[in-house]
Amino acid sequence: MESTITNSFTITPMGQSFHLEAGKTYDGSVTVANGQYSSGDLSYTVSIVPYGVTGEQYDVDIFTEANQTQLSKWIKFKEPSGTISPGQKTTVDFTITVPADAPGGGQYAAIVIDTEGLEKVKSNSIDIAQSYGLVSVIYADVAGETVHEGSIVKHEIPTITTQPNTESLIVFSNSGNVHEYAKVNLTITDTFSGKVIFSNKGDESLPSEVIMPGTTRALFRQIEGLPGIGIVNVEESVNYMGESSVVSHQIFIIPFWFMAIVVFVLAGIGTLITMKVRKRKQKKVDAQI
Repeated sequence: MESTITNSFTITPMGQSFHLEAGKTYDGSVTVANGQYSSGDLSYTVSIVPYGVTGEQYDVDIFTEANQTQLSKWIKFKEPSGTISPGQKTTVDFTITVPADAPGGGQYAAIVIDTEGLEKVKSNSIDIAQSYGLVSVIYADVAGETVHEGSIVKHEIPTITTQPNTESLIVFSNSGNVHEYAKVNLTITDTFSGKVIFSNKGDESLPSEVIMPGTTRALFRQIEGLPGIGIVNVEESVNYMGESSVVSHQIFIIPFWFMAIVVFVLAGIGTLITMKVRKRKQKKVDAQI
């Protein structure tokens, strides 16, 4: 069982970007913090690993070395370990030394903080994909021959849900050699009152979705805060590599209990109709006797 200390440390930011040039050196940093309610001092180690993704839902891969994970070999920490008291934080500085023959395009690495040593991470006893508080991803692009190619493959939102939430599906493709960014905005309006339930349209502080090079990403986005029953208008807009996609239609929120009532009422009506038909037939038979 993990201790309170293990569960309390964080590393920020969760992700950062660098524009690099071959033959140059760059400085960067991350902040490591020990939670205020930690039971004691935190001894930590900061390590650098390759960063990649697999599958359309982007399972994190910190084990596979590839042409676009050379960045993990270019980063060095000034002080890769230390101790932090509860409620305190410290800055961990690093340098990126780009080789003179570095290829143009995307380069990716992840800074990992742990208290058990890197072997625990590499043995996969830490679920790196679900523990982004432990990871700071570095997205870098090296000046040179870069290819920007991609598109929005699919964009859809269900029209019926049985719960006060649902999700949209956006599928992106990136056939270039550098990561790209996508912006997604959502507006939900009550159909009958016209009241805006939720909107982040025009919010410049929204984080962008990263689409890694040479991948197809299936992005499922939660649509929450819907009424328990009713009809809402939903508009979701996506901007990606100069391409725009807008899905705008109504969502019908029909809970199971309402469906059960409708089925019960319809069954009752059907029974009454059947009984009336039988009575008419019986009257005709009686009249013929």
